[in-house]
Amino acid sequence: MDLPPSLSTSATGNIEMSGATLRTIMDQLQRLNRNGDQHDQLIHDLRTEILTLKPQVETLQTENKALKPLRPQVDNLELENSLLRQEVDTLQKQLQEVASRGPVLNRRATSEALSYTSASAVVAAANAGGDPPGSQPQNQGGLDRMGEGIHEDLDHEDPVEDTATFSSQLASKVSTALKPIEVHSGSDQDSSPALPTRRSTRKRKLKVLPDQSSDDDSWEAFSPHFNPRAKRQKSNGRGTARKYEPAPASLSKGKVRAKNSPSKSQVKLGGSQVDKNPTPSTTPKTSSVKSLDPGPSNRKDLKIGARTKIPAHAIDSKALAISNAVVDMYLSSTPTLTIHPPPAEHNLPITMLGKEYGASTQALLWDNRQKATSPDQVKKFIKPSFETNPDMPAAPGEPGLLLCGRTELLDGLWSLFIRVFDLKGKDAGLKRWRYAGEYESSVVGDLGASDFAKMDAKVKETWGKKIADSKQHAAYVEMRARITLRKEGKAVTKANVDEEKGNIKKLAKAKAKSKVTAQDVVDAFSAGEEVIPIVRMVCVSYNHTFAQELDEMLAAQATN
Repeated sequence: MDLPPSLSTSATGNIEMSGATLRTIMDQLQRLNRNGDQHDQLIHDLRTEILTLKPQVETLQTENKALKPLRPQVDNLELENSLLRQEVDTLQKQLQEVASRGPVLNRRATSEALSYTSASAVVAAANAGGDPPGSQPQNQGGLDRMGEGIHEDLDHEDPVEDTATFSSQLASKVSTALKPIEVHSGSDQDSSPALPTRRSTRKRKLKVLPDQSSDDDSWEAFSPHFNPRAKRQKSNGRGTARKYEPAPASLSKGKVRAKNSPSKSQVKLGGSQVDKNPTPSTTPKTSSVKSLDPGPSNRKDLKIGARTKIPAHAIDSKALAISNAVVDMYLSSTPTLTIHPPPAEHNLPITMLGKEYGASTQALLWDNRQKATSPDQVKKFIKPSFETNPDMPAAPGEPGLLLCGRTELLDGLWSLFIRVFDLKGKDAGLKRWRYAGEYESSVVGDLGASDFAKMDAKVKETWGKKIADSKQHAAYVEMRARITLRKEGKAVTKANVDEEKGNIKKLAKAKAKSKVTAQDVVDAFSAGEEVIPIVRMVCVSYNHTFAQELDEMLAAQATN
């Protein structure tokens, strides 16, 4: 049979396939078949495994749904656990400090009774069951405060009960047999050769307190933790002013700088101080404000109760807020100072403070300490807003919380002004403020990463810009410096921080852009590298003279 011309063989080539080529093709086909079988088996095994795991996945999903509602409780427990650890650390440090100082004489039972009586006379009186020599008969009202000036709190520590044997025996005798000693204003306590040795070189002078009940021998205004130091002043027949200098506080990260449950006996103030020759004041230059006078309030006026509720419409929904559990923990046991007579109810335009005192109308804090020519002219104002501080004090005398890193707020007392809402009449719709009292502040905790992460994105952005662009406030500038160092991979040391703060000043002077962005700050807060301090504000007094001065200014402004 003849083949077609196209398939004909020749010497140079033909179309016959060699056996080797056919075997190669067959081998490839077999390998493909085997691979296909393996793939089919693998797919079958995966399907079987999926069917096996599906019930377990469904079970886990069911458990997750059941546990999801418990997540807020877990978060609160974690927060409380963290705060308790901080409190334990603080108490341990305080215990170490007390232990390092050694035993302290028990003066709780002896200090008042032995103030101006020799030890031998007291022991003799105790053994006899009568009054010490030279003392007057018992007075049901306790010590008859007839001295001049204000009495000072000389005991800032809890006494150690198991001290020397003589001290404990003497305290036992005095507490059971000795009657209160009256101290007359005319007595010369410096001239007595039998005066006992005092731990303090300051003399205790007592003053008659108005509206003093017979069963209460001490009067005090509440203060959470500071140690007042007053300079001795000469008697002039009237109450003397007292300057408070609280111990400096630090805003270091993660540290608690104040006790949560302060003692009511840490600060004792003088009685009602009345200026017998008051000078009406309508301007700062002729101010008659000479003392922080809370009126005849005593320890009975420190009452723990419900705080004034801020109207919901007055709070910014995007404000940086503290959880209710934390607010209750820091404020539930903090009393409100009841003010006598009742506080002023004026409605002040904030511009009046700027006109009369030169105060900034926009800043949170303002003071004139650098410009004041005398202590009488010193003014320190704080004006937080409810919109961004929903847990701040809402009424005169009440405590509150702020989220604030401004260290100057911890320096002594500040006059608090609060917004007045829901006004009627001619002031309706206007922004008006009211003097709320003299407040002391302390850092009691901080807003950590978990709490910051829950905040609204707008709130985070606001705080991010505040820190990233900060040029003036020391605490915020230092925070910005630390964030910059971390971003550049440098160690956060004091030397590096100080150097970076200098660089920030140079950038501000040159009006150059910040090295960190708002997002860098947000990331630092979210990671817990930086925290926002929680500051507790406590009203320790109310200056009626200053409140009257504001009323007079407002009246003068209305007549002009």
